Amino acid sequence: MMIVSCFMNTTPANSTSPIVDASSESASDDDSAPPQSAPDPLPQSSPDNPLADFELHISREADDCAPSTDGWLEPMIRKALIAADVTTGSLGINIVHDDRMADLHMQFMNIPGTTDVLTFDMRDDTADPFEGDIVICIDEAARQAEAHKHDTRTELLLYAVHGILHLLGYDDHELEDFQTMHKREDEILQAIGIGKVFNLKPDDKPKGYQSNQ
Repeated sequence: MMIVSCFMNTTPANSTSPIVDASSESASDDDSAPPQSAPDPLPQSSPDNPLADFELHISREADDCAPSTDGWLEPMIRKALIAADVTTGSLGINIVHDDRMADLHMQFMNIPGTTDVLTFDMRDDTADPFEGDIVICIDEAARQAEAHKHDTRTELLLYAVHGILHLLGYDDHELEDFQTMHKREDEILQAIGIGKVFNLKPDDKPKGYQSNQ
């Protein structure tokens, strides 16, 4: 197992706040709950069902948000996978609260405080079939959704797409890579009918980035 990403946003350990239902205010692995049931796949891949050979499991340790992710998040992630040209393999997504994310952040990155996304590449070799786990934090999603004027579940979808791209080899630590990755996120979200969410600006830079020029 290799951690291939950690964060777009990090909240210090002493700055966490309870989840906010951003959708009502703005426009814009412990004991986990059982995974949401997935629809029965068709026997084989087809143009109508390109993900028949893909295993997607979504579990949650956190309360849901409003609008609800139930019946919405999984189909959107499936559409995002197709838009990213991922049609075989497996992906697990776990939705957690700040405290659980902070524990994982410290355990695997040795960084205190919560964060938005942790991505784990479960392959021994990048040539192996797509396989990974993504942990996303609903509390951080609510804070960012409120700040950027969209709903929490849309921010959660952004985090899932971010993790998928890391598993495909994208990175966001250097300026050019950062811009390429976040542009691709919004391209995927536009392709599935959501529209731009990260909404990359020309002067956006990675957290802590310092130019050598």
